[in-house]
Amino acid sequence: MPDEQEKNTLMVFTNDMCGTCKHVVPELDHVKRHYTDLRIIVVSSPIYYEEGLQVPDGVHLIRSDGLMNTYLIHSVPTAMLIDREGIILATQSVSSYENIMDMIGLSAEKVS
Repeated sequence: MPDEQEKNTLMVFTNDMCGTCKHVVPELDHVKRHYTDLRIIVVSSPIYYEEGLQVPDGVHLIRSDGLMNTYLIHSVPTAMLIDREGIILATQSVSSYENIMDMIGLSAEKVS
């Protein structure tokens, strides 16, 4: 099994109030099962009034307003694939896990 530092990373930027995000986040389990060597991180704003989005096992959750600004994310859900060296391979708005699977597949072809 590769070292955690050697994994590609999929970041999915979300918002707890977004209906599409509430649909996409649980589907990340399908992505995780298909791409076992992919680190998946959900990024959402901090919340103080409720429990918020729940992520599948093996998916990390970071609550940060700063990361959305750093990566220039203007709409959610947006997925970003980052390679082992920290290079952004693809960024795209998504509405389902199929969009994410397609993005990962196309990106894998580009770097091969």
